[in-house]
Amino acid sequence: MELIYTSYIATLQSEVEAARGELNLLRSSRAQFSKDVLREAKYRIETLRHSLDPSMPQDDPETTRVLETLVADNETLKRSVLELNGLLSDSRDELEEARDELAELRRKGWDSLGDGE
Repeated sequence: MELIYTSYIATLQSEVEAARGELNLLRSSRAQFSKDVLREAKYRIETLRHSLDPSMPQDDPETTRVLETLVADNETLKRSVLELNGLLSDSRDELEEARDELAELRRKGWDSLGDGE
């Protein structure tokens, strides 16, 4: 029985580590994506700024589109971070529960649980 729980905890620990690795990878790739989006937006805004003249309307559709895209990308990133944090939290909770179960079984003694496996 101890082997089963030890194996279960090891599996949960590896899942938590895998989730952490995925979270770090996603954070890294999303951070790079954000940097790329910002760099592109800055370039486009700067290009627009240089092309503007006094006769152009202030509410330029291209500038509005760029800003809307940035806002949408930011919202997507926020949702993704929340989702990933939730998954990581769930994994941590499961690991903690498994550790608690194992500790309780150890306190009770293995032989008193049935066939003593």
